[in-house]
Amino acid sequence: MKVLRIKHFSSLVSTQPIFNRSEHMKQLHAQGRYQGTSKIGIWNSSEEKRQRMALLGAKNALDKNSKGYGSEYAMRVNNRILLGNKFQGETGYLYFVRYPKSIKIGFSKNWERRINTQLMNQFQILGGKVVAIISGPTNELADLEFDTFIKFQKYTKLSKDETRYTEFLDDKIRKDVYNFLDDKVKNNSNLKFIIQNKINL
Repeated sequence: MKVLRIKHFSSLVSTQPIFNRSEHMKQLHAQGRYQGTSKIGIWNSSEEKRQRMALLGAKNALDKNSKGYGSEYAMRVNNRILLGNKFQGETGYLYFVRYPKSIKIGFSKNWERRINTQLMNQFQILGGKVVAIISGPTNELADLEFDTFIKFQKYTKLSKDETRYTEFLDDKIRKDVYNFLDDKVKNNSNLKFIIQNKINL
């Protein structure tokens, strides 16, 4: 007759304390072991970093293919996040304005004030016309604005000082932009046109 001996699990567990590297490193740092060895904090606050990042941002701002710091793509992403955070849960408007040589897309909480007051000087000087106004939840309009600028990024126009790309696009794609927006509204029940002036295309 064979007798099977069963070893209990507890007998297999080591009685030695488990080494905790995280706690060990905390103790070494607390003892000042690594004091003065990290240059990250110094670099982050240095003038050298500021200048290097400024140069990188200026370079990326004019590079249509860049998605890095300071690029047009990064600017669009940051703007979408800003709108979503600032006006979360609120209703807003996306306006589409046409000028003789360009079109402009933008978000506004109050499209009438934006068009009739803030942009009126541009209208009087450049002859601007409202093509469309779209209403909807801010986060969805922020997505729509972002999608529009990314899809037609090739046609965004430089600022007067030629340091960055703006919300103005080449006038030759006005119908393509309108059709893109129209299709988006038709496929999203939360969005709707409150003004459609196709005659201004």
